[in-house]
Amino acid sequence: MKWPALEKKYVFLVGYKFVLLDADSKVNKPPPGCITIYQAALTCDLRFPCHKVILEILNKYKLAPVQIMCTSWHNICSFMLTYELRGLTCSTRAFGLVYMVQKAPSEAEETS
Repeated sequence: MKWPALEKKYVFLVGYKFVLLDADSKVNKPPPGCITIYQAALTCDLRFPCHKVILEILNKYKLAPVQIMCTSWHNICSFMLTYELRGLTCSTRAFGLVYMVQKAPSEAEETS
């Protein structure tokens, strides 16, 4: 999907915008003041600014948004929506009791 179509489909609040990486950019090194996400995360309802609980989850597990797989974004957003629909307060602690979060092994760990 091209940049103008992305901006029309996924509307962000004032102060947030899409910045497409150029051919020399790397996903793990976004431009200053930016974060990298995959478009698939937007299809799973990730929006900006991020909900406080999403930021807490990322911080607790020391993850950047680009490290979260699409299905995991779906799980996080669905978890939060379920709590809200039931009139419950969503928290990082509650998320940790329901889901097991672990990092994928690094290439160095796989070869040893």
